[in-house]
Amino acid sequence: MASNNIVVKCNSVFKTYEDGDLKVEVLKGLDFTVKAGEFVAIVGASGSGKTTLINLMALLDSPTDGEISIDGQSLNGLNDKELSRLRRDKVGIVFQGFYLLDIMNARENVEVPMIFADKSREERVQRALDLLDLVGMRDFAEQYPMEMSGGQMQRIALARAIANEPILLLADEPTGNLDTTTGIEIIRLFQELAHNYNKAVVVATHDPEVASSADRILVLRYGKLHTDTSMYGRDSDSEEEPS
Repeated sequence: MASNNIVVKCNSVFKTYEDGDLKVEVLKGLDFTVKAGEFVAIVGASGSGKTTLINLMALLDSPTDGEISIDGQSLNGLNDKELSRLRRDKVGIVFQGFYLLDIMNARENVEVPMIFADKSREERVQRALDLLDLVGMRDFAEQYPMEMSGGQMQRIALARAIANEPILLLADEPTGNLDTTTGIEIIRLFQELAHNYNKAVVVATHDPEVASSADRILVLRYGKLHTDTSMYGRDSDSEEEPS
């Protein structure tokens, strides 16, 4: 269950992209929080801003206006070095495309974030093996990405994302390249990390299985968020959002 500890707080967050004279307002004043121990799904039509929002929380982009705080630390005014340190220590990211390094085996891929956190080699190796055990991939520690299925690579990517014990785990369409059975297994791992390890887990998804498994659904429509437990937030008085 979620604790009272707020991990993510978005206060009137806007994001606008400019292309010459053209301005596209993707996010329009978002206000929400995510607590430790909570699994939240963000859903919406293609182009609704789900990936933009994930990137903002991942400190990979900055809002045009408003404020985002991670574990009580406002991102406003932080320089690149401070943002990198906060991302390294507090945030784990799982991408749809896995982004594993082909020249490294599974254990070495999981070790990568710990290298940047100045962990000793002995500590890196032991933690990587423990995490591979957690995601059911201990027996694949010495195998390389090219030898693995999509589901196996996603498990490795998940283990890597939590290598530095982040309090916030973000994922963008993590089941998009997986079959249904494997996708369900990945969802269960997200649930376990939220409920048993007290992480705040936020997943942007088109997948109904992911959304229905979350503790809370946030629906993006026309750049604004709506809390709704119905699938994709299709209220009787809502209009179809263009993709």
